[in-house]
Amino acid sequence: MEGGNFTRAYDAVVVGGSLAGAATAIHLAEAGHSVVLLEHSHEYKRKACGEGLFPQGVRELGRLGLLPAVLEQSVRLAGVRFHAGGAVAAATMEGGGGLGVRRKWLDPLVLSRAESAGVEVRRGVTARALLRDGPRLRGVATDSGDVLARVVVGADGLNSRIRRLAGLDVKRRGSRYGISGHVRLNRPLEPFVDVHFELGYELYITPVGKQEANVALLLRKPAMHQFAGRLHARYRMVLRAHTALDDACELLDEPLASGPFVTSCTRPWRANLVLVGDAAGFFDGITGEGMSVALVSARFCAAAVDSYLGAGDYAAFREYAAHRSGLVRNSNMLARVSLTLGSRPPLARMAVRNLQRQPRTFEKLVAINSGEASLRSVRPRDLMALATGR
Repeated sequence: MEGGNFTRAYDAVVVGGSLAGAATAIHLAEAGHSVVLLEHSHEYKRKACGEGLFPQGVRELGRLGLLPAVLEQSVRLAGVRFHAGGAVAAATMEGGGGLGVRRKWLDPLVLSRAESAGVEVRRGVTARALLRDGPRLRGVATDSGDVLARVVVGADGLNSRIRRLAGLDVKRRGSRYGISGHVRLNRPLEPFVDVHFELGYELYITPVGKQEANVALLLRKPAMHQFAGRLHARYRMVLRAHTALDDACELLDEPLASGPFVTSCTRPWRANLVLVGDAAGFFDGITGEGMSVALVSARFCAAAVDSYLGAGDYAAFREYAAHRSGLVRNSNMLARVSLTLGSRPPLARMAVRNLQRQPRTFEKLVAINSGEASLRSVRPRDLMALATGR
């Protein structure tokens, strides 16, 4: 549905129609709540994203009833491989493996599922302000009129306006950027997310088709300057020069840039407003785990909103914040290891060689990252294996 006036009050208004917002809206609608979802774009717009779903994200699609449809448009991912200085360390994923899937297909599918669940989806509507009623909110003001709701859910992404309007934004910004595009190669791809640690950047290759891949560059601000004003040409130059890609690989779309990372909030809720997905904070795209975290945290968020609507107190939002903190801490663990390696090429070469010798340690790190194991499973011998290969 496009724009239009709002003539009723809702249990919840969700601002943002990407994965986190749409999934939260589905869970709330299926719990019996009246939900309106506001999406400022009239149609889907591509995002700079890794497009890899790890096992916990795959399970969430199953909970949403979307997995059979997604399997028709995705490829299986067996694991993750790190490459540095000629060394290759591979780790298979526990929990049934992951999926590589194009966001241009996945996001509209989840939003359509929200509509079929009874969510009132309004496209082409932009939230402009929060409507306040003392310490709580009574809804949001939009360019199509006021939307009254008992709970406001901010799911409007990395540079969230709702987060900023709520006074939850942390002004400090990181210095990491991502650039991604899609290529077609002259050969079938193996079912791994391949991470190449290079001087000044990391390159990620995520299969999203038999011979198609999402190729992402992650780099720091000084290296990003060389892409200013010539993003397409410079991105293509890096890809053609890299040994992991065919010289004749076909670039299928315009590369997109995103960042800077990290973004964060002081906390993911205030009164009857709650943040979910990247709006609640984003560490780094280095692991490709953002989509899975968005889907899992959407379920936690919806459960908290459902509890608040029933009980009227904030205890559920505090519990949501704790659940989300644990989820993000695990998914960020491998990212922090990877960032350390990426900033020190000699260390990256040494660590990847060590993980090559000790694949079980690497598999444990990937399992923690993908929610299949806890941080408590890390033992001193795992740290020794990472440091020495023994």
